[in-house]
Amino acid sequence: MMATIQEIALGKLQDELEQNQNVKDKLDGKTKNQTLCETRWFSRASALSTFKAAFPVIVSSLEYLQSKGDGKSGVQLSAILRFDFILPLVIVNHILEAIVPLTSMLQGVSCDLVEAVNECQTLIRVFENERNDIAVFNCLYDEAVELAEHFEIVPSKPRTTGRQRNRANPAVVGIQDYWRVTLYIQFLDHLLNELRDRLVNLVERFLAQMLLPNNLKSLNRDHQIRIFRDYESDLQSEDQFLLEIKRWVARWDIYPSKKPDQLCATLEMTPKELYPNIFCILQILLTIPSTILLNLSTSAKKRI
Repeated sequence: MMATIQEIALGKLQDELEQNQNVKDKLDGKTKNQTLCETRWFSRASALSTFKAAFPVIVSSLEYLQSKGDGKSGVQLSAILRFDFILPLVIVNHILEAIVPLTSMLQGVSCDLVEAVNECQTLIRVFENERNDIAVFNCLYDEAVELAEHFEIVPSKPRTTGRQRNRANPAVVGIQDYWRVTLYIQFLDHLLNELRDRLVNLVERFLAQMLLPNNLKSLNRDHQIRIFRDYESDLQSEDQFLLEIKRWVARWDIYPSKKPDQLCATLEMTPKELYPNIFCILQILLTIPSTILLNLSTSAKKRI
């Protein structure tokens, strides 16, 4: 059976990857492009990194497909061989790579949400510093220009007029400043707002993680009151909640060998009729991480 054009092109792609030592070094052992995942930023960052590293080889393979009569390849080439594609690729790849450790932590089997908030605040500080340091953007811009020059693509920006309704039209001089204001700063500001809204502003709610049996030794009166205040609308009275906490602590002192070490397992081992308040809190807490990541990823995808 004769090989299809796509199969031939895939073979050519693999051959070129083997022959292009520079690209191989950048790929760091990865040998194929990855599909984007709707809800995992780790996958999105990895896919962008692979695509960017293999960009010259991908272009060559698409050109080969086009020469064999594949019409879609020509459309794809036209879409990626543009400065307004290459610069966002470089910028977004740089920004998402910094988020990988945090997303990996949040999507792990065991997730310390309080520590995740601490890391989120660290990321916010890093992004704020980079936003205010023009040298960071200049380096990213130079990298994009260098990649574009390889394909004889001249840096450009959309035409601007005195009055513009359908796209950004800032009062800037020059192509580089245009992209810094309309792309780089806009994306960073959006991401900073999302990180604060989705994680940092929920720090009080994450204190409920102290109710996990392995964390009870660190649970003090202040924690208990703060947890109750944040979940108050879903709970019974404060006195009932605090009494429940006393029994909850005593329960795991009696059965230390049976302590679950994960949130889901703790919920499964919590009798709802005996500990209705704690059960309710754990149930709410269990829904937070995946909801945050889904909303955060979907929102960022619209910007990308």
